[in-house]
Amino acid sequence: MLQPQFLLFPRSRLAAYLLAISVLLTACTPQPAERELAFDTRIYLNQRALQVAVFETPQAHRFGLMGIQQLPENTGGLFVFEAATPVHFWMKNVLIELDILFFDQQGELLSRVESAQPCGEFHCPIFSVTDVKYVLEVRGGFVRENAPTKPLRLRVPE
Repeated sequence: MLQPQFLLFPRSRLAAYLLAISVLLTACTPQPAERELAFDTRIYLNQRALQVAVFETPQAHRFGLMGIQQLPENTGGLFVFEAATPVHFWMKNVLIELDILFFDQQGELLSRVESAQPCGEFHCPIFSVTDVKYVLEVRGGFVRENAPTKPLRLRVPE
């Protein structure tokens, strides 16, 4: 009876091959490239002005703040959807801790995730909220430092 060829290798050699393959596959996984964003739109979170990069297209939604190594003070990313919709956010390939704020069409806060942690390829929590028009991502800890107990309202000038 013929046995599969790989079973003829000693176990240590097979383990070494499998380890080498897994390292090569990990090295070939695309990592987010550092990007420059234009924080050129002014919005208001309560009375505080923030300069944000706006993400309005599906392509822009997909990448958001991936690859950003730091957010300057009072900046963030604003995801704008055509209509109120269910959204699902995660921190895959995001390099920094973020506060994620979900707002309806009137700018009322629906939900928030404070200090969401970056994650790699696997086991990223998914944050899902319905009826969302805007999602604001700011530096982790921003909400705790600036409005820990106040209701949050978003104002996006037309």
